[in-house]
Amino acid sequence: MVELLAKMVNDPDEAWWGVREALQGLGKASAEQVGPHADRIVSFLKHDEWWIRKAAITDLTPIASHKDYYKSVLPAIGAAISIEQRPRVNTPLGDIVKNLSAAEPAIQQLGLKVFAQTYLNFPALISAPGGQNMAEPTEHLVRQHATNVAYSPKGFDKLYKIAPERYPQEISPHLPLTFLSPSSLFGCRYQPLWPRLNDSF
Repeated sequence: MVELLAKMVNDPDEAWWGVREALQGLGKASAEQVGPHADRIVSFLKHDEWWIRKAAITDLTPIASHKDYYKSVLPAIGAAISIEQRPRVNTPLGDIVKNLSAAEPAIQQLGLKVFAQTYLNFPALISAPGGQNMAEPTEHLVRQHATNVAYSPKGFDKLYKIAPERYPQEISPHLPLTFLSPSSLFGCRYQPLWPRLNDSF
């Protein structure tokens, strides 16, 4: 089955809906089975259709935290999501973040670096045809990226450190995320703030 899915992914004449289903199916395979097709899968991160881009991230999930592939896969995902305007494309990232918790320290460090850069580099305001007000959608996407940072290993400390670069006028711009998260995730920088934040509300 994996060989058939890989053949569909690598076939330039395969219908896009077939490619999407093959990518999503291959994402359930092992890292050793997905890895040989990494370059082809990464190329779909730049596809015009959002549902292909989402499927590509799903497919890359098994190898994003693998020692043989993380150095190329994580930065590629970061570059793609730093300009992604479709929230649904980012939904598979939660599994990548979860996998980082069991990864080697070097992989965790790169994962956190990538997600932090994505958070900082995401546009201050995305645009849409017709001139719609995209302030709220932009903030929704920024919150997604903030969550990816926070839930990565040592991520809350990192978010606490870099958030003022994006929100220089705010003391703690992600309070809802803080209150909805277990305090066990807070590191040495963030932990001392929790009692004060909690008492202030």
